[in-house]
Amino acid sequence: MAPPAVLLVDDDTEVREVLRDVLLASGFRVTTARSGEAALAALQMRTFDAVVTDLWLPGAIDGWELRRRMLARPEWRRLPTVLTRVGADAGPPVAHLAPAATLNKPIDPDELAGTLRRVLGRPAEPRAEGRAAGARAVASDEEPRCPSC
Repeated sequence: MAPPAVLLVDDDTEVREVLRDVLLASGFRVTTARSGEAALAALQMRTFDAVVTDLWLPGAIDGWELRRRMLARPEWRRLPTVLTRVGADAGPPVAHLAPAATLNKPIDPDELAGTLRRVLGRPAEPRAEGRAAGARAVASDEEPRCPSC
């Protein structure tokens, strides 16, 4: 079975890199994006098994708008999405965004990996040092153009 492909969206470089490394070590393939625009471009170019996105992204397409656009597209609507935000009371409720899960920052990296396994219906795997077999990272931080956003 191929490792699950995850799109990880966060504008904080340090958070994005730490979570990417943990997910890689946990056996996921990871593509990163630092904005909603880059995330939409990645979704148009690749197929993912899950998305993890911060709700509070800078720019015209924050995590709220990213998820709304995902829900509007039949091919992305059922894509399990884990929403991350600062604190449980940071902003309006998120139920209308139909998240598979919501995690509050600071995120426990192992909790994120476990949450992704749960929403994807994957068994728990021991975390290996370094990258798991088949795991790889793809950075899309160069803000690819989103032709139909």
